[in-house]
Amino acid sequence: MKTQEEWSLNSIINSEQCAKCGTCTILCPNNILTFDDGPKLEDKCLRKGRGTCHEVCPRVSSGGYQIRIRENLKEDKYITKYSESDTLKNIIKYLLDNNEIDGALIVGSDHWKSLSLIIKEESDLDNPKEKSYKTSPLMALEELKQLNLEKIVIAALPCQISGFRKIQYFPYIAKHDIEKSKTGSPVKIPEIKYLIGEYCTGKYDYGDMNKVLKDEGIQLDDVKKFYMKSPNLIIETNKKTYTLKLKPIRMNSACKLCKDYEAELADISIGSHDNKTTSVIIRKNKLNPLKDVLNLEEDINDINKEKRERKIKRFNIEVKKREDEELPLSYYWNGDYPGVGKQMDGNHFIRLKVGKAGWYTTEKISEIVEISNKYNLTIKMTNRGAYELHDVKPKDVVTISEELKARGLEAGSEGPLVRSTIACPGSASCTSGIIDSISITNTLEDKFKEYPTPYKFKMAVTGCPNQCVRPTIHDIGVMGKRFTKINPDKCLNCGRCNEVCKLEAISYTNVAIRDENICIDCGKCYKACPHNAIELINESFEVYVGGKSGRQIIEGHKVNISTLDELYSFVEKVLIAYNDLSNKPQRERLADTINRIGYKKFINYVDEIQL
Repeated sequence: MKTQEEWSLNSIINSEQCAKCGTCTILCPNNILTFDDGPKLEDKCLRKGRGTCHEVCPRVSSGGYQIRIRENLKEDKYITKYSESDTLKNIIKYLLDNNEIDGALIVGSDHWKSLSLIIKEESDLDNPKEKSYKTSPLMALEELKQLNLEKIVIAALPCQISGFRKIQYFPYIAKHDIEKSKTGSPVKIPEIKYLIGEYCTGKYDYGDMNKVLKDEGIQLDDVKKFYMKSPNLIIETNKKTYTLKLKPIRMNSACKLCKDYEAELADISIGSHDNKTTSVIIRKNKLNPLKDVLNLEEDINDINKEKRERKIKRFNIEVKKREDEELPLSYYWNGDYPGVGKQMDGNHFIRLKVGKAGWYTTEKISEIVEISNKYNLTIKMTNRGAYELHDVKPKDVVTISEELKARGLEAGSEGPLVRSTIACPGSASCTSGIIDSISITNTLEDKFKEYPTPYKFKMAVTGCPNQCVRPTIHDIGVMGKRFTKINPDKCLNCGRCNEVCKLEAISYTNVAIRDENICIDCGKCYKACPHNAIELINESFEVYVGGKSGRQIIEGHKVNISTLDELYSFVEKVLIAYNDLSNKPQRERLADTINRIGYKKFINYVDEIQL
């Protein structure tokens, strides 16, 4: 079929890397994708699949690093005596009772056949109606929207959770809005408020399952529960419990390329352990009340460690096997690492964060060179003082990223987040320096490193009005200034101040006279005056907000800030306001947001933020 041949995702499907999560079908605006044990293109795609379906696929790229910093995920591990199904029900009931959600979608299976269950009210958890089951997540989400259920929780397997997270953060990852249909409308789905991950060792073939049960004389409709205790499959019916070999049932090939056992991108994950207890991982502070609801006890022994490591081992074996046989691999997991970007030739680059205030030790530079030689890489220094390692082969991204980390070399500063703060040497090293730009920069880095933003966010600190690091055209710029005044009673008209002024702002007759419209408060005259006739008022700084370079050069707005504590508080408020007010992720810099809503409205919003 020609339409299938042209579809870009066939590179994933035909090479058996498709997780069969169904994510690609959800945001297709023209409804030309169907799902039945895998996605299928039913009509000609004008983009040949180079659109939303490709960008949202978790097996093209995980988007994991960007998602993690935006969700600020952690891992608190617990166990409960509730069964897995009761744990899931109690979580959904809690969210419904507290008006956190309007409904729920359980993307799971009925006897291992993919089905999605719609939950509109608590009674549906115990007695789901036949019409509540849908054959795909897309159909279920469309019905939830038609039912006016605006905020939902989704319970799903790890690969599906990855897909839904990419849907949540699609504009940040794809760098544009969701694709529109031929009639100009994007797909509308409910807001995904929470994601519940279900532990998974792998998905198995539905047809093989049917055959194995039939050979054992077991009716599929009689099965109450399946669970695996490797190498066996345990099947419970109303009358008997069977222990069968798992080997005859084929695993989905792509599951061998998954190392995520506990749905690492979910807000909360659950999974049965030894059929007596359920493991629970809470990653969001907002869900901490569930500790009491589920009677959770701390998992001090990490009961899932063995299963998790077994899945990782299987993943590593499969990757090596495919590499040895030169089979296609998307290396989607490279998206889990900071600072990683793709080159046009299919290789990657890894950007390192700028050394503290732009300083590097010779040891660190030697380590960068050593790694570059070891993996046959090239080195690029960016215009903001960061080192980039180029020509990284996809299979080496993880190895190099881990080696950089082990050597204390921090990767990052790539994507919609606070980039490395740059600085001049400042008062510690430069004779023109007025403020300690290094100290200020290090504090900004400590407080706001990799802070998620709608688009890239750049800060610069310069020690004096020479503006060596261009502070006025950064999102936030800090410039040191020395404010002075001329005391005519002390001036002896020697002319030294006139000689050192680079802008010729000072002239003299009987005494020195300064044109304040020209003076930039660099303080050179203050340091040069042999008679102390130029007196210091204070050494301080000016702050600029909303500057921008690149396609457009926009100077930032000058803001009156007196102390460093006020500066750090102001930066945090600006970041909050930018995240709140921007409406075009990866398209709208802070300067554009300010221009759209007006500087006065923006700065008033900043002032009203309570930290």
